[in-house]
Amino acid sequence: MKYYMHIDGQQLGPFEENDLLSHGLQRSTLVWCKTMSNWAPAYRVPALMQLLYPPVQKRAASAQPVAAHAAPRPQQAPRAKRPAPQPKVMTAPRPKRRAPRPAAVWHRPATDTSLTYKQALMSALRHYFDFKGRARRSEYWKFLLIVLLANLVTAIIDWNLGLTFKHHGITGSIVSLLLLVPMVSSGVRRLHDMGQSGLKLLWVLLPVVGWVMVLNWHCQDSLKEKNRWGKSPKY
Repeated sequence: MKYYMHIDGQQLGPFEENDLLSHGLQRSTLVWCKTMSNWAPAYRVPALMQLLYPPVQKRAASAQPVAAHAAPRPQQAPRAKRPAPQPKVMTAPRPKRRAPRPAAVWHRPATDTSLTYKQALMSALRHYFDFKGRARRSEYWKFLLIVLLANLVTAIIDWNLGLTFKHHGITGSIVSLLLLVPMVSSGVRRLHDMGQSGLKLLWVLLPVVGWVMVLNWHCQDSLKEKNRWGKSPKY
């Protein structure tokens, strides 16, 4: 029978019964095997009593001389000893072992094929005046990045060519006006994609708090199920 030992807060084993003493078994050490329901001290396990308390060997009685005329007495069978009462085994609470936590594995869904920058731009321009559909997360954020880069490039061009009027570039203003409508429509469709009303985009008029709320909505993933604005463009 193999036993486990609980020493210094650590579970050791399994060990054979004869190897327990060499691994630090003591009277108060908690042990457990498959036939036990709970952990128990070693001195309360009957099978380990012989290891902790080895029997004392009795010396053989010296042989006495037998008279020549006396017939040898028949050897009597040894008197059976009463079995020692077994100590009552007290059930000790088994130390709780936490199950190993599974490692967090991030996997990308098979249906999650993000749009490229070209696809995001073409989708936003194709739905220029579409305020009723749905727009997935990659479409909105990649189109927003394209708009920011376009504003940066036009600002550099206006600065180098002197096409600025009261700190506003002419080329940048034209590009911003052309991209304003698809930017708003994509933001409204992004809210529709999460089941939110497009009117919540007006929260951007509230500084800080409104910006944080709209940013949080735009960062959420698409809903898989169909809503009143159509099927999910992602799933």
